Amino acid sequence: MKKFTSGNYLMNIDDVKFDTIISSFNRLQSQTEYIKTLESIKAIGQTDPILIDNGYCIDGRHRVKALKELDIRSILAININPNLSMTEKLLLSNRDLTSGRDLTKTQLAIQAYKYAELTKNTKAEVAKQFGINKRMLTYVSEIKQYLPSAYKDLEDTGTTNIDGKYTQSLEKVYKYVNAEVKPEAQNEIATTELAIDYNKLIDTEKGKKLFWELYTENHRPDAMLAEHLVHYVNLIYKKIT
Repeated sequence: MKKFTSGNYLMNIDDVKFDTIISSFNRLQSQTEYIKTLESIKAIGQTDPILIDNGYCIDGRHRVKALKELDIRSILAININPNLSMTEKLLLSNRDLTSGRDLTKTQLAIQAYKYAELTKNTKAEVAKQFGINKRMLTYVSEIKQYLPSAYKDLEDTGTTNIDGKYTQSLEKVYKYVNAEVKPEAQNEIATTELAIDYNKLIDTEKGKKLFWELYTENHRPDAMLAEHLVHYVNLIYKKIT
């Protein structure tokens, strides 16, 4: 399949619209890198066209910014084949997925996680492509779900504050999430959404307490297992009381 459906052409820079999925996957350049882009365009002009997919730019935000700063109103563009897969589009707009932007190991794992989410490729495939252990993708997923503020910090700067201490360790944040954040979140969900229904089925206060302990330990099991837990605690405390 052809990668492009046009040759290079000029378009009005004010008409450039950015794709919010693929372009947001592309990491922002550092200030040093951006200045190099600006100086290169100032010296020799734009030589690399921005990539347009169905009318939206998927690669070229720094070139657009530099040209506007230099008050140049036309930008070189090329249309990519809209039938390319998401994987092909991401590879086309990120010629090197794993280097060139001073990524920390944690930021690289987040980049890999985002890539896996967009392409639906397996964790094993993505981990191999990014040169990381696949369990790091699980770490990122859990942190994003249960501690989104830390996820955002790690994505932006590669570090986050956990209990007053800054860390770059993805594994350390993951362990904190599982030890402190996740149980509290699951217990809150369980007690607010389901406590009334299940509590009505449990005969004693001791039974209710045991039920929610078991329920939380099993990470909010499905309704069938929850009903078994209700039956179990009722049997135990009916014998005692």
